Amino acid sequence: ESRHREEQEEQKNRTKNCRASQNDVALLCAMRAIGERSLRARKWGGAAEAADPMADQTTSMAMVSVSSSGPGPTTSQNNGVDSRPDISPHGLYEQWGPRLIGGEVFWSQCFWIYASAFLTYSFNNSGPFRTNVQISIMTIITLFGASPLMKNLLVISSIGAFVGGQNIIGATSGMNEETEIEIAHYAWLAVLSAVVASVWWSVSRLKLFDGYAGRLGTTTFLGMNLSMLIFVPADVVSWKLYIWGFLNLVHVGEEESSTSPKVPYSWTQEAESAIVYVLGVLWLGVLSGGTRLLNQRRIEGTSQSPINNILTPVVYALSSMLVVNATDYVHAPAIFNGFAVGTYVGMVSLKRVPSLQRFALVSAFASVWGLTLTPCFIGFAGKKRRRLP
Repeated sequence: ESRHREEQEEQKNRTKNCRASQNDVALLCAMRAIGERSLRARKWGGAAEAADPMADQTTSMAMVSVSSSGPGPTTSQNNGVDSRPDISPHGLYEQWGPRLIGGEVFWSQCFWIYASAFLTYSFNNSGPFRTNVQISIMTIITLFGASPLMKNLLVISSIGAFVGGQNIIGATSGMNEETEIEIAHYAWLAVLSAVVASVWWSVSRLKLFDGYAGRLGTTTFLGMNLSMLIFVPADVVSWKLYIWGFLNLVHVGEEESSTSPKVPYSWTQEAESAIVYVLGVLWLGVLSGGTRLLNQRRIEGTSQSPINNILTPVVYALSSMLVVNATDYVHAPAIFNGFAVGTYVGMVSLKRVPSLQRFALVSAFASVWGLTLTPCFIGFAGKKRRRLP
C-alpha cells in the first residue's frame, strides 16, 4: 500500500510538472506574438494591426488563459469574461490614445499635420491679429516642441506648420488682394494636409533626403505641387502663381510678406532688402550650427543626448524675429524670410555639415538660391524650406 501511494504521488507530480511546462510554453508563445506585433507596428506604422484585427484579442485571451491556469485540469478560461470592446472614454483612450499621440500611424500623422496647419493658417490670416507667416510657423513649432506630451510629434507638427504657412488658398485672382479666410479654405487645407502626409509617409519609409537640411520643407513643397493638380481645376488657386513675379511687382526677399499691393522700391531699397535677407540666413545658419557643434563636443564621450536639431534653430529664429519686429524695421519681412531659411540650414545633420565653415558656406548658398527663386512659386508651402545640399 505504501508503494502504491508513492507511485500515485509520483504520477501526480509528473502531471503537475507537465502542465506547468505547457503553461510556460504557451506564455512564451504569447509574449513572442506580442513582441512580433509591436515590431511590425513600429516598422509599418500600424499596418499589421489593420491586416489582422483579431490578433490583439487572440493574444490577450491566450495571456488570460495562461495566467489564470494552475496545476489543476486545463479548461477554457473565457467563460464568464465579457469580450466586448470597452467604448467608455477611458477604454477608447486606452485603445486609440497611444496611437494618436505616438504619431506613427498614417491617420495620426494626417491628424497632427492638419492640426498644426490649422493653427498656423489661422494665426497668420484670421482676425485683426494677423502676423508674419514666418513668426506664425516658428511659434507653432515652438509650442509643440515645448510640450512634454508632444515630443514625439515635433517633426510632424513642423510639416503641418509649413503647410499652414502657404498663402495661396483662395487667391484665385492673384496675390494683390487680401485673402479673407472662409470655412471652405479650411476644407482645402485639409486636402493639402492629406496630400503632404502621404508624401511624408513615402519619404520617411524610403529614407529619402535623410540628413539633408530642408527635408521637411521638400516634403511639403512636393505635396503642394501635387495638390495644385486639384486646386487649379477647382479654381481654388491660380496657376499664374508659378510665375507671378515675372508678371507683377515682387520685392526681393519679401514676396510672401503681404498680399497687399506693392509699392515700387528704389534700387537702394531693393539692394538693402536683399542684403538683410542674406544676413538673416547667415546669422541663423551659423548660430544654430555653431550651437549644435559646441553641444556635440561637450557631450562627446558621455551618455547625454544632443540638443534637438529642430527646436534649437526654431527658438533662435523666433527670438530674433521678435527682437526685429519690435524695431518696426521697414524691411523686417525680408530679414524674417532670411531667418527662416537659416533655421532650416541649422537643422542639417552634423554628419553632412561637420564644421562651422561649412555651415557658413551652406547658408551663403541657400541665401543666393532663395533670392533666385523670388519671382517663382509665390506663396507656396515649403518654398523656403526646400532641400539644401
